[in-house]
Amino acid sequence: PQTFVQNHPEQSLNIYRQICLIANQSKEEHVLDLYCGFGITSLLLAKNGKKVTGIEVNGEAIKFAEENAVFNQLKNTHFIRGDVEKALPQWLKRHQAGLIIVNPPRQGLTKNIIQTLLKTSAESLIYVSCMPSTLARDLQLLAEKYEIIDGFVYDMFPQTAHVETLVHLKRKSSP
Repeated sequence: PQTFVQNHPEQSLNIYRQICLIANQSKEEHVLDLYCGFGITSLLLAKNGKKVTGIEVNGEAIKFAEENAVFNQLKNTHFIRGDVEKALPQWLKRHQAGLIIVNPPRQGLTKNIIQTLLKTSAESLIYVSCMPSTLARDLQLLAEKYEIIDGFVYDMFPQTAHVETLVHLKRKSSP
């Protein structure tokens, strides 16, 4: 009860499959999972051989992620409890990730986080969103350095307007 879990397991599985498909097609070895929750995406990618760092503000969620990594004998994960806006710049001072996954709350990414993402050398971003309006706003800002490769919509609550959207972005080629 202290952590967020999607309540449509079949569609959640479809989202995780798509993230894994994109990540596995990428040659990028290091993945940064922002707003990682209790680490399902991080753990799936680690199981597929990626080195994953997850950042999440919810301490209970991080505890579950760490316990699941131990239970699944995954040594290529690292979880950080912290506010993404503060933890991300600190992490990037010492590390790089070729693929960054963001799955923010409804309010989307802050302008500071977007500016930080634009300064990274990440080749790909996967943005998972539950709010189409904040997703559109954030994609417009990310378009400075990234282009949309693909997008997927998942109907999480049939016969309502609530959808989950996954967008795959790649760094634009330098002119």
